[in-house]
Amino acid sequence: MRALPVPVRFYPDETVSSFFSRLCAANQISEYEAWRALRAEDPELGIAVTPPIARVAIEELGGLRRDAMPRIRRSYSTCKHDPTMWVRACAFCNGQGFGPTTLCRRCSRGDLVFVERFSGPICVRHARWHSNGLDVDVRDHVPSLIAQKRLNGSLHQQSIGYRTPIATIARDIIHEWWHPARLSTEQIGLEEEVTGLPRLVETMAALTSPALQTLLTYEHASYKAIASVLMRLGAVARAGENVTRFAETIGVDEPNSALHIGGEKWSLTS
Repeated sequence: MRALPVPVRFYPDETVSSFFSRLCAANQISEYEAWRALRAEDPELGIAVTPPIARVAIEELGGLRRDAMPRIRRSYSTCKHDPTMWVRACAFCNGQGFGPTTLCRRCSRGDLVFVERFSGPICVRHARWHSNGLDVDVRDHVPSLIAQKRLNGSLHQQSIGYRTPIATIARDIIHEWWHPARLSTEQIGLEEEVTGLPRLVETMAALTSPALQTLLTYEHASYKAIASVLMRLGAVARAGENVTRFAETIGVDEPNSALHIGGEKWSLTS
């Protein structure tokens, strides 16, 4: 198939659907019309516009080299709610489902580009909050920019991101959403998300500390012992105290089934 006359830039890790949508827009044709042209070349393609299943054809349509786009790794969707909210009941907010993230609009020259990658909500280069397609200036939120750099560094190396299950656990701990009386419809507005990013990132890092990982993976650890530690961790976070320092006081003595926090000692199994 011949390439369309107006090319668009392909961004690393961009989804097939995102590239196809931008390519059609640049050439002023509907996605349905472009899909009909693809189906004329390959009648086995379905009627519904489903770009991921026609990856190679879309590469040709966009004038890209073969295998320029990532192969399908999993099915995903995007949040359907107000983009200025983080919604606990949303599978893609809370990391139970996989959703693509949007690039910074300054990096993408104004285009809405969806990519498959672990990424935080802030572009450090341009100091813009870009999660869910937003473009919000956060230059005055220096602690949040520092927190994003931490997400880009050590946490990224552990495949821990802003939309992963451990981030949801951290939010549950911070906001006490673990309590049975709490509903799953809790939401966090943009302002609180921006200002609360440092606390969220610090709590995520604490949850991945060696001591807590030992506790959470210890086969005989009781739910009571784990809950006690996580509740205390949340209290420290809510008080604005150093969560990392608290995590460093936790000790797990596996041979003796003992849990230490500071000078206190409990049984791990009861």
